[in-house]
Amino acid sequence: MGKVQAPSDFCHREGNEAARTVSSASLSRAWAVIAARKACAATNKTESFNRFSPWIGFGNRGVIADNDPVEQEKAMKFNALLTNAVIFHNALDIAEVVRQLLEVGWTVEPEDLSHISPT
Repeated sequence: MGKVQAPSDFCHREGNEAARTVSSASLSRAWAVIAARKACAATNKTESFNRFSPWIGFGNRGVIADNDPVEQEKAMKFNALLTNAVIFHNALDIAEVVRQLLEVGWTVEPEDLSHISPT
């Protein structure tokens, strides 16, 4: 005859299986939240760039009057290049100000810097 399991052995084994399932589901939810936050952060950066780009744009309020696709693409690429150059310059300015603050004895926390954006 086969070995008879005590009810406590059965409950222990089933309880462990349930715990693995719950922790697996919790882990899946946690990964989904992390992935959503990363996607949201990337979307926010893109949206910020897209709001900033027309502000940097010049001439004719951002309307490309030329019907030539090559010239339209050149204008869009130049605007993106100009926007990236301004964002880079702003980031350098922020870094310089933070360096000066640290030099005179201020404490700058990473959380403080998380609220600053060069766009």
